[in-house]
Amino acid sequence: MSSQVFMKELFKKIKDKLKKRKHHLGYTTSAIVFLAMGAALAQNDVIKMEPQQPKEVIIEETEFFQEDFVDPREIENTLRDLTRMKTEARGFVKRAKKLPEIKQRAEEIITQIDGYIANIKNPPADYTSREALQEFYDARMWEEMNSIRAQLDLPRMLKDLSTTIKKVEKLLKLKSYQKIGLDITAINNYLAEVKEAQAEAQKLQAEGDWEGAMEIFQMFEGGHPGELEGAIRRLKEANDKIKTIRDKDVKAQLLESLAPVIEAVNDGDFRFAQEILNEVFPEIYDIIRRTYKMNAKTKPEILKKVLGVEEKVQNKIEWVEEEEIRKEEEMKREQMRKEEEMKKQEAAQNQQQINKEPVPETISQPAPAPTVEQPPTEFKTEPTESTQ
Repeated sequence: MSSQVFMKELFKKIKDKLKKRKHHLGYTTSAIVFLAMGAALAQNDVIKMEPQQPKEVIIEETEFFQEDFVDPREIENTLRDLTRMKTEARGFVKRAKKLPEIKQRAEEIITQIDGYIANIKNPPADYTSREALQEFYDARMWEEMNSIRAQLDLPRMLKDLSTTIKKVEKLLKLKSYQKIGLDITAINNYLAEVKEAQAEAQKLQAEGDWEGAMEIFQMFEGGHPGELEGAIRRLKEANDKIKTIRDKDVKAQLLESLAPVIEAVNDGDFRFAQEILNEVFPEIYDIIRRTYKMNAKTKPEILKKVLGVEEKVQNKIEWVEEEEIRKEEEMKREQMRKEEEMKKQEAAQNQQQINKEPVPETISQPAPAPTVEQPPTEFKTEPTESTQ
């Protein structure tokens, strides 16, 4: 409702009220009353309030303080990573005695790491903790560490790989290994894939793409050819020992307990097969030793031990399955952590860019005091009826 309409209604109410009374206040008194009311209303109408700061500016100020804050856990984790990188870089220096360029670069990395640690622990006067952390993030030293590690490890890994492939191929040609249930065709196909990967890694090495060459070795997720060699050798040894048992029941159950191991080898999970054999091998030897003096009274006890081997193998299979699920979940959490870390780094970079821009005047200048216009000196009122 506007002030003019409000005043008209107010004057009308006062006039009606005066009519009901049996006396007259006089024009002078009425004018004074109306003038005072009008001045008050006019004063309220003409006060100019300074508009509030835009919402964007307020949010911007809040974000500034949030981005400037550094979680102590982030500092702790970063310092831990730097310490681990420094320890590994020292190992590079020792291993690169015959490679002066790599040795010199590793020593330079150690010096840089010391500088990052000092700045993060005690930032200089012209630094903030966020800037000290961001300087380390921007350096991306872990990429250079990966490159040095590849240059030191890759030649040895390729050489060992060639030797292992030749050993496994030689074993698979023996009839004694062909009779223990191995899928020779599947294993040979696997070795052919390994040879192709080895040739690709050697090509990348010659081109200087050390990290790309190292990524080739990620194909050995189920186990390295060296673990394949260890698994089939141990499986052949266990199979030969079990065949010396005279009792058919014990022999059959023990051979059956090794069926998951053979299946794991044929499926390419050489690491799992080797782990199972390493765990149950002492018990298999103990059972074989007991069978030398086995009789009708001791046979049930030995068969019970055979069942224990089967249960151990089955428990190992279940544990591996649970471990695979746990690793997948851990990888997802790690991926989420890395994405969150990247968001923090991007936010820090954006905040640094904002800090370099000029500060808006709406933040730096105080709001002026509200101004009040003076009420008009003349005020017209409608004439009122008087009663004599």
